[in-house]
Amino acid sequence: MVKIVQEIKTGAALFFKGQRYIAHHKELLKLAAIPLIAGSLIWAFAIYLFITHFGQLADFFWSRPDSQWLLYIWYVAASLLFVISFFTVTLITYLLFMIIAAPFNDLISE
Repeated sequence: MVKIVQEIKTGAALFFKGQRYIAHHKELLKLAAIPLIAGSLIWAFAIYLFITHFGQLADFFWSRPDSQWLLYIWYVAASLLFVISFFTVTLITYLLFMIIAAPFNDLISE
């Protein structure tokens, strides 16, 4: 248990050491900010598209039933679809972000 706490402290210290290094080298801050801003914009756009078109996605799989007892099952299924789809959109956005950030990370590491 003590080793885990020590590793967490070491990891936190390295994070702050990296922040100080970037603060002293302003050109690195630009290289880090470009993919962060681009990734945030892509994620916001993807979430916007997901929220505005989720109804169409839910209707594609199962349109809203008229029967009351089926409606309860439909709400559960739609909720599960929402959660699974949200995480899928977030994962795909993260992968796009990593592809965009890769050249900048290479420049930062030099």
